[in-house]
Amino acid sequence: MVLSIPHSINMIQVCFKLCYTSQTINYTVPGDWSVEQFYFKMIHDLGRDLNIKGFCIVPGPGLQHESYSGCPEDYPPILLDDTETVEEYCKPNETNLFYVRLFE
Repeated sequence: MVLSIPHSINMIQVCFKLCYTSQTINYTVPGDWSVEQFYFKMIHDLGRDLNIKGFCIVPGPGLQHESYSGCPEDYPPILLDDTETVEEYCKPNETNLFYVRLFE
């Protein structure tokens, strides 16, 4: 009898900071999710956990383009991509910072 070992999923640590506040919340997400899946799941969870509506998710320092020199919280929102995984988008083995920017 041959047993197969299930594929090991790398879990990615993410921290969300509510823009212009000190409020943060942490999650661990599967690295094999697409960026699009991640975005919609986090929109749902953040809305529920922070009791907020009308916001977007902004990549934090280390995930922003290296030539960007503005305020990290003002960076453009995350782009939805159903072909890139969270593991490819984020940095494994460290906590990845994202901002939660409320719509005005």
